[in-house]
Amino acid sequence: MLAFVGSLWVVGVVLLVGAVIGRSVTLGGTELPALTTPKVRVAVAGIGVFALVLGMLLYVPTLTGTGSGAAATGRAGGPPSSASAEAPQPTGTEGSSRSATPSATPTPTPSPSPDTPSPEEDSTPTASSSTTEPKPSAPTVRVRWQGTLLLYSNGAPTGWWLDNVPPTPATIGDLGLECDCHPGEVVANAIAAWDGSSPPKYQQCSALSGQLARRALAVQEGAMACLKTWDGRLGYFTVTSMPGPSELNVAATIWDRR
Repeated sequence: MLAFVGSLWVVGVVLLVGAVIGRSVTLGGTELPALTTPKVRVAVAGIGVFALVLGMLLYVPTLTGTGSGAAATGRAGGPPSSASAEAPQPTGTEGSSRSATPSATPTPTPSPSPDTPSPEEDSTPTASSSTTEPKPSAPTVRVRWQGTLLLYSNGAPTGWWLDNVPPTPATIGDLGLECDCHPGEVVANAIAAWDGSSPPKYQQCSALSGQLARRALAVQEGAMACLKTWDGRLGYFTVTSMPGPSELNVAATIWDRR
C-alpha cells in the first residue's frame, strides 16, 4: 500500500511542477514533456493535485491502523486489571484458615415469611358468614281439602260450602254464582284476585286478607283468586274452563286454620 501511495505522490509532484514551470520535468524516472498551452497546464495541475490528495487519503488510514495495533499491543501487555489485582488471597497458616472457617460462615437465619394469614384468620370470614342465622321459614299449613267444583246457574243462586269436607251445595255459600245475569262473575264470602304467575301460597293469601272484602269478582279462564270461608279458613281457586256464560269449572284448595 505504501508503494502505491508513494507512486501517487511522485506522479502528483511531477504533474504539478510541470504545470507550474511549463517545461519538461523528470522525477523518479517519470518524465513530463513541456507544457506550453495554459489550458493543458491547468488540467495537468488539477490531475497532480488529485493524485496528491488521493495518496494522502490512502496513507492516513494506514497510519491510523498502525497506531491502533500498537495501542492494542500495549494494552495486551499491560498490568492486570484492578479486579484481578484485588482478588482476595488466602492469608495465615492452613491451621488458622481451618479454624476461621466455621466462624466466618454465617448461620442461615430463616427470613420472615410474608404476611400469610393463619388458618384461624382464613376461617374467620367463613365462620362469620356461616354463623349468619337463616331466616325462619314460614310454618307449613295443612291443606284441608283440594279438588274441582262446577259452578252453574240456571237463573237461581247456587254455590258451595267450602268448610265442609267434601264441600256441600249451598245457595251461593262460600263460592258460587248469584244468577245467570252476570256472565263470568263469581260471588264469595270474601274474595281477592291473585295476579301471580303461579298459584298463591297460604302466606300470600294471608297477606291479601285485608283485601278480602269484596263479594263479587269478574273472572276468565286461567284466572286465580284467594278467598275466605264463612268459618275463616283461607283458600284459593283457579278457573280451569268456562263451558258457558254461567258455567265455570274451578280447581279449589282450602287450608286449615292456623
